[in-house]
Amino acid sequence: MKLNEIEIIEKFRSAFQLQRKDLSDDVAFLGEWKGTTVLKADMFVQGTDMPPGMTLRQASRKAVVACLSDLACKGAEPIGFVVSLALPRKLATAKDVKLLVAGVKDASDEFGVPLVGGDVNESEELVIDCAMMGRVVRQVTRGGAAQGDLLVTTGPFGYSSLGLKHLLHGSSIPTALKKKALECVLRPRPRPRLCKELIDADCVDASMDSSDGLAITLNEMALQSDKKLVVTSLPADRSFMENCRSWTLNPLELVMYGGEEYEAVLSIPRAKWQEAKRIAARLNEALYSFGFVAEGEHEVVYRPTPGAKSSRIDPKGWIHLQ
Repeated sequence: MKLNEIEIIEKFRSAFQLQRKDLSDDVAFLGEWKGTTVLKADMFVQGTDMPPGMTLRQASRKAVVACLSDLACKGAEPIGFVVSLALPRKLATAKDVKLLVAGVKDASDEFGVPLVGGDVNESEELVIDCAMMGRVVRQVTRGGAAQGDLLVTTGPFGYSSLGLKHLLHGSSIPTALKKKALECVLRPRPRPRLCKELIDADCVDASMDSSDGLAITLNEMALQSDKKLVVTSLPADRSFMENCRSWTLNPLELVMYGGEEYEAVLSIPRAKWQEAKRIAARLNEALYSFGFVAEGEHEVVYRPTPGAKSSRIDPKGWIHLQ
């Protein structure tokens, strides 16, 4: 059964009727709060963001998660979000719309952020545009990295690279890593509570979401901070590194130039490192320390052993229209 715009909007209203935010007006009234307002918009386009094997439910969840991830790395408390949905006629069916609504609801419930509005239109391919509002007490930018800070990620890298290679090109990947690799692509999980507690505890000088690849993220942080970033190890799990060696895969390429990780990359003062680890342990999360911030012209280099020759890490990764 085909649905029109009004019927699709009603599907969203019905799914979210029990939340505290009303969806019956043209605008959302969110009230007043202390702190700084944070805004983020992110667009999910089927042709570039939906690999083979991803369901509509996973796609709409990911569209919201991608937006949330940028707020998460700033330690923001989400207040609400809107979703604009552009559908090709072939997807305007009760079955497909039900899946799209379910994915948005999954993200809303999982991360505790209410849907407060949206729009529906027609297009040649599926487009899901999400805009989210949050609040922070302390502002942390990409450009605050200080000399001596540790470079840290909130999760391991490399899995999404493997998952994307498998989904997009049918590449063989280690059996032991396949489940996690696919999960990282199809159901990414940012860590908003961990980031918020670290930032609220004044443990973070600079932060950035890494959905476009770690190399791009690090180079952007180096540029904004006007510092040299030295990578001394790879933020990856031991099992990942061991399987890369067994399969003759290049872990540096997979970790640095993948994308779709939705982890935060942080610059943490050394004096705050033990406190940061205690916060992570209390939340049953892990932090991956993999380098440090040095003085020097802004660049990113890889130097796995002290005194070894450094190799430059160029800002390669996922860039639209390149």
